[in-house]
Amino acid sequence: MCWVCLVGFCTLYQKEVRTEAKTLIGQMKDFQFSVLTSFWYSVLKPIDRANKFLQGKDVTVDRAMRNIQGLINLLSSKRENLASEAMADAKIMAQNNGLETDFKEKRKRKNEDDAWRNL
Repeated sequence: MCWVCLVGFCTLYQKEVRTEAKTLIGQMKDFQFSVLTSFWYSVLKPIDRANKFLQGKDVTVDRAMRNIQGLINLLSSKRENLASEAMADAKIMAQNNGLETDFKEKRKRKNEDDAWRNL
C-alpha cells in the first residue's frame, strides 16, 4: 500500500512535510479511509470517463446526450449497492495489507456546556 512508501518519505524531507506524511500514514491505516476511498473511486471513475469522452473533438450532441444518460443510468443502478460494495472492497484491501477491518469508535469530548446540562 502507499503508506509504506510514505514511511521512507518521512525521513527525507523537512519537519513540516514529515509531520504531514506521518498524519497521512495514520489516516491511510484507518478502515474508514479505505471505505471512503473505495466509495469515491467507484463514483468518480465513471464520471471521469464520461468527462473525458465529452471533451473529445468528435463529440456530437446526440452522442453526448447518450453518454450522459448512460452515466445517469449507471449511477442510479449502482446507488443501492454502492456502500456495501465499497465496504467489501475496503475489507479486502485492509486484509491484504494487514490492517484492521473495523471502524474505530471516537470518544466524544466533554465540554463545559455538557457539564451544565447535566446539572
